[in-house]
Amino acid sequence: MDHDVCSICMDADGTLFTGYHNQCVFTVHRECFSRWYEYNRICIICREPVLDVSRSAIAVGAIVFSLTIIAYGLVFLLLMNERVKLN
Repeated sequence: MDHDVCSICMDADGTLFTGYHNQCVFTVHRECFSRWYEYNRICIICREPVLDVSRSAIAVGAIVFSLTIIAYGLVFLLLMNERVKLN
């Protein structure tokens, strides 16, 4: 399994996130993941039924949330660093 491309659209461009379902690990674009689970209730990799979509969605959602918090923290630190340099 190539984790450098989206498991759904097979495109490497854009930001990829890692998702999990049972023993399966996959990388996806957030938009591809949303469209997939809107119409399919099966795992992207093993094609087994997904009874609780929220668990797979939570894995990707948690990563997106964590990366967002980290990005805001880095921007804040950079801005504070620039502010200290100006004073």
